[in-house]
Amino acid sequence: MKKPIFVTLSIIVTILILGIWAYLFTFGTPKDGAEIFTNFGLGNNEGVSPVIVDSTTVDVSDATQEGAPQALKQLTLRPVAGATFTGNDDVVRYVEQGTGHIYSINLVSGAESLISGTTLPGTREALFAKDGAQVAISIFDGAELKTLVGSAGESATQSFTGVTLPKGAQNIYFDTATNTLMYTLKSETGISGYSYNTKKETGIQLFSIPLRDVTVLWGGESIHVYTTPTASQTGYLYKISKNELTYVAEGGRGLMGFVFNDAPIVTTSEETGIISSIVTSGIKTPLPVAVIPEKCVGDETFLYCAVPRDFGNMETFPDNWYKGVTSYSDTLWEIDIDNSIATVLSNFELESGRQIDVSKIGISEDNTRLYFINKNDNTLWMFDSRVLSGE
Repeated sequence: MKKPIFVTLSIIVTILILGIWAYLFTFGTPKDGAEIFTNFGLGNNEGVSPVIVDSTTVDVSDATQEGAPQALKQLTLRPVAGATFTGNDDVVRYVEQGTGHIYSINLVSGAESLISGTTLPGTREALFAKDGAQVAISIFDGAELKTLVGSAGESATQSFTGVTLPKGAQNIYFDTATNTLMYTLKSETGISGYSYNTKKETGIQLFSIPLRDVTVLWGGESIHVYTTPTASQTGYLYKISKNELTYVAEGGRGLMGFVFNDAPIVTTSEETGIISSIVTSGIKTPLPVAVIPEKCVGDETFLYCAVPRDFGNMETFPDNWYKGVTSYSDTLWEIDIDNSIATVLSNFELESGRQIDVSKIGISEDNTRLYFINKNDNTLWMFDSRVLSGE
């Protein structure tokens, strides 16, 4: 090789080495090839997609600021069957799936304690009374599902004891009245609803209707029911009055319901997307954002809903979500129904770094905190709105 050529190649190699060193010193090691062009101003570095809900684009890229206190917190690594805030909003109680063990978490200190160590193999679901003092634990023993109702406990040495609801009890709900819960039983002609006093171990029948596969919406001044949601047929929401059924609104495919301040909220699906409306005095008023009622909870003023960023295929909604075939990545919204305003509170995936598909959501008595279970792994989470307000 001639000396001039060798010198020229040596200079080129030296320049390349110096250029690479200067890039790494300035930007650090790139995560992928595209980042190289982005760092030199040749690409988009935002990396955040807008939320699309009912053809409305909402930018949630600023829902979380790096380095700011986080309102979203994971409370457990254990799979959770059910949870609640107690009368003291700084305490959360939960039941562990599989074992039935009951734990208490102090949200101020972060300390966790076992308050009932009785092992109940096959624990699947759990529902607490509003004050957290009682709990209904549903267990699958390999042959059937049975539900035990008893005290939530105070120490690890305390045994979980209580009463067993009748075989096949469904739609279980703790009333605001002390020691009272509701449930339904199927019969050959339909279902019947009961009010049961856990202390006296006595119950009374509240209604009997000629429908079998329904979800009951307890609470408020009225009792409502809606047929099993499915994309394959039209569903209906009814009001029960003295064993009589009254249509609340016209039916719709995949219909689901929720009651907010005694007013039903109805969600149906169409080829173009999800439609959610609140029904008052027989008039349906669309919500500012489409919701899945099971992902919603309300206080006296606002509705708080975990809304999927993408509902997916409308031909299989909500069937595939119930089956676990479809999983959602949710964003938390605050909905002011009176003024038809919806505000993004949290982009869960952006804040946590993982996909969160909300189920079993609840609110503290002071309306500042939400608990919910991530359907993907059944871990327990909390959202604290006080962090956003700087309290």
